[in-house]
Amino acid sequence: MANADKPLTQQIQELQAWLHTLDLAQSGEAPGWSQVLLTDDSEISSINAEGHCRTLNSRSLRTPIEFEARWLELIAEGRRDWINLSAYGVWRNALVVVVEAPRHGVKGSYRPEQISVNFSSPPFGSDWQLSRHLVIA
Repeated sequence: MANADKPLTQQIQELQAWLHTLDLAQSGEAPGWSQVLLTDDSEISSINAEGHCRTLNSRSLRTPIEFEARWLELIAEGRRDWINLSAYGVWRNALVVVVEAPRHGVKGSYRPEQISVNFSSPPFGSDWQLSRHLVIA
């Protein structure tokens, strides 16, 4: 867990380092990836037509540099004392990270140094296969 007063690129480096320390028996061996792509959780539709899996338009995926402005917006809102960087899995040689920020709470309640950045891994048993819990169209 880190604080949100660090740059997004540093947060992503720490997330990746943490992912490689996970218990392989539970999460499966992490595949290699050559880049990281991020999206805001608000870009994910709740259920696809079959009712099985959430979907995301591939155009919503951004590199850390492209996502930086949105990251700073979410941190500046300061609605709660947390924000999540959730690694969903690997897609086309990219680690897909969903940024989950609270939509409730009073803006400006927390300063960046008061906001914890929480990391999470793909769901156990997914073997890092993004398509098991998120469809990218």
